[in-house]
Amino acid sequence: MSNLVARYHQRIDELGFAADPAQVHALERLEGLCALPDPAPRPGVGNGLLRRLVGNRSRGPEFSAPVGFYLYGGVGRGKTFVIDLCHEHLPAGQRWRVHFHSFMQWVHATLRAAGDVANPLDDVGREVRARCRVLFLDEFHVGDITDAMLLAGLLEVLAREQVVLVTTSNDVPETLYAGGLQRERFLPAIRFIRERFDLVPFDGEIDYRLTKLTAAPVYHVTGVADSMADAMANRAGERGSGKEQTVEAALAGIFERLSAGSDLSADVVAHETSLGTPREVSGAQADAASSGPEAECVAAHAAEAATPGIGVSSDSEHPEALEIDGRTLPAKRVGPHLVWFEFSALCEGPRSARDYIEIGRRFEVVMVSNIPVFDALSDDAARRFMTMVDEFYDRGVKLIVSAAAEPEDLYCGDRLAGSFRRTVSRLIEMRTETYLHRPHLS
Repeated sequence: MSNLVARYHQRIDELGFAADPAQVHALERLEGLCALPDPAPRPGVGNGLLRRLVGNRSRGPEFSAPVGFYLYGGVGRGKTFVIDLCHEHLPAGQRWRVHFHSFMQWVHATLRAAGDVANPLDDVGREVRARCRVLFLDEFHVGDITDAMLLAGLLEVLAREQVVLVTTSNDVPETLYAGGLQRERFLPAIRFIRERFDLVPFDGEIDYRLTKLTAAPVYHVTGVADSMADAMANRAGERGSGKEQTVEAALAGIFERLSAGSDLSADVVAHETSLGTPREVSGAQADAASSGPEAECVAAHAAEAATPGIGVSSDSEHPEALEIDGRTLPAKRVGPHLVWFEFSALCEGPRSARDYIEIGRRFEVVMVSNIPVFDALSDDAARRFMTMVDEFYDRGVKLIVSAAAEPEDLYCGDRLAGSFRRTVSRLIEMRTETYLHRPHLS
């Protein structure tokens, strides 16, 4: 049994899980990453190395791992658990673990900093190589046209720099960026993944995120707005049902309690228990959350490129507001470690992943009121919501919301139905005790 697989069995024993054959198989294929030799000396002309990397592998650089590993399968199958375990197993100087959205934001910032140079992606490749030998990207999901156009060249540059990419995705390579604008520009990236990556399927039938579901009441269903259009009409008319008002009062009480607390994750659990849903926290779960892969990721997140933070501003129109890169984002309430927004402020305007990254860095608890049901006319808001949930989930942000429906009923359109399943799974997991005890990665 390999060292990585042995560590896996030790970890799942601690968590009380049974071994999953697909997870064991993936770890066996990733085992070579834990013994990467020093990279081969770089020849004078980079294209020669690139030809050896993506052409005849028998004449390639002297490391046994492929250019990358692409772990794919349905939500909740343990892909993130596997790469976090592998990341944890590598020496600190060889690894960088980051969410795909955050990484692409960093890439764009690095390209801007490179200025007017002939091959700016080369600067990105050198920066990544200076950080790590193995780059772990969780949730490889392409939805932005600028990302789609960059990725083929970026993958080639990382290969030339002998950086091994390990990524997870819910999609088989052929369905990445399906229906996207100018998708033909992305096809070379798909070919590169198909030809040069080790494709690792996760085809189990168990969604492990549901096995520890405890229905923690941090997700409040109002059942009022049938669609986003209804929600907008309700706001315009300043109407609100008794149920909405009751939920809003409950959220206000949660904010007051948490704004005075210090251990916010514990306070969420304690406060929700006081609302009438008693729960017991397993000691093994708490230990795993504080010492497992999530804790190891703190160093990786701390190593991300420094970016301008969030300021708090106040004016007559927005008594409490955040300022991100010079733009005002209205908030209902702002506390030392938590913030409360209306859904409309977060997802109905021109927001980007960067906004959610900065909010997730700063605040351990984010409260969101009045999430509507998304339909075919609100796909833009649904995309922003999906990105927001991804970023908050990756940083262990505690999300407390009021919504018009349960997660599985929030999207009733067609175009994003497949992608939204990941968001549903994450919203469900973010209600569990295990998630609520995860550390916040600021």
